Amino acid sequence: MTRFGWSLPFTIIAAMLLGSLGCQRPADTISSGTKREPGQPTPVKLVTAQQTEIARTTTQPATVNAFYHTEVKARVSGHVETISFDIGDRVTAGQTLLTVVAPELLRQRATQQSQVAMLTAKEQAALADVQLANAQVQEAEAGLEQAKSELARVDASLAASQSEYDRTSDLVERGALERRVLDETLMRRDSQLAAKKAVQSAVLAATADVAVSNAMMLSAKSKADAAKTETDVQRRLLDELELQIQYCNVKAPIDGVITERAVQLGDLLDGTLQQASQMLFIINQTNKLRVHIAVPEVQAAAINTGDAVSLNLPAFADEPAIECQVTRLSGALDPSTRSMMIEAELDNRDGKLQPGMFGSATITISNKLAATVLPSRAVRYDESGNAYVYLVDDQNKVTVSQVTVAGDTGTQVRILVGLEAGQQVIDNHLQRFETDQTIRPL
Repeated sequence: MTRFGWSLPFTIIAAMLLGSLGCQRPADTISSGTKREPGQPTPVKLVTAQQTEIARTTTQPATVNAFYHTEVKARVSGHVETISFDIGDRVTAGQTLLTVVAPELLRQRATQQSQVAMLTAKEQAALADVQLANAQVQEAEAGLEQAKSELARVDASLAASQSEYDRTSDLVERGALERRVLDETLMRRDSQLAAKKAVQSAVLAATADVAVSNAMMLSAKSKADAAKTETDVQRRLLDELELQIQYCNVKAPIDGVITERAVQLGDLLDGTLQQASQMLFIINQTNKLRVHIAVPEVQAAAINTGDAVSLNLPAFADEPAIECQVTRLSGALDPSTRSMMIEAELDNRDGKLQPGMFGSATITISNKLAATVLPSRAVRYDESGNAYVYLVDDQNKVTVSQVTVAGDTGTQVRILVGLEAGQQVIDNHLQRFETDQTIRPL
């Protein structure tokens, strides 16, 4: 009983002594455990703000999309006769996916073919008229040449008659010939003059015939050209019908995988342009994929094509990140999100990835940034979350300096405002300091 009664007060006293020691202020001790005398400067460790180039990264949500996402639609109206492929099937460009029966188009083609045949016959007739007109021109030109030759012959005869008349008149005046001979010569000359006038009229008529024939020739050519043009127009209409009939065989526009089928056998398709054509299939090109990354405005301006991208997908959480590069930038911000769409390409010939997968992408920006950095432990935060440091000058005086930080790597903090490279601040310390307080660097 006696030993128990003594030991209890002793235990209480010992506990009180230990408690009083534990309540001493941390400012009265230093990190080395040595005791600081009252009034002496607090010994602290200093760190220097460093100017360095830092690699910037940004991690944003990313979506995997098909390189091309194509909707196959109907171009003709009719009933679906056959369907050759279904969802999950791989197709190549040009393969027939389905066929459509369009009897109206076949009837229109037959009618148009008859129209073209009729116009072709008219065109041939017009060409024959051109040949006939050409022959008439040649005939008229030959008649003109004949008339001109006759005129030349008559001119020669007239010249001879005139010469004979002049000689005879001279002889008659000298009394060498009788007056009767002169009269006969005069009659022959006048006859040649009349013949010349007749031939001149014939030349004029032949010239007119040539002009008429040429006009008929031009008219025939114009009619032939018009017939040919009309035939060409109808042939183009026939070609359009042939093209429409070809659309009855709906073909794959790209290589890829059919991911959706929205048509059944016997469906009536409406391919008129007045209405939105019915979607039949969706084909995704998946041998190459696009990764779309929406990057906020503040980082988007620094990203360039070729920057490295690490893609992490929950579907392959146990595998290393997929490495690729920035392929292209949209060049504009989305007004609703103030983000820019960044695109990277992935080789997917093995078919491992699927369009629609979602994950995160980390873009390493190639342009490094010159920055002032401090160890993270040297930056403090007040109750409002504002960052500050204890800046130490050459006189070992403390200044509480507000700073603006722009990122934390876990070990270092980038300082935007409030601190310059080369300045010293107090490293991690339990004590709070005030402006103009003196410290002792260790």
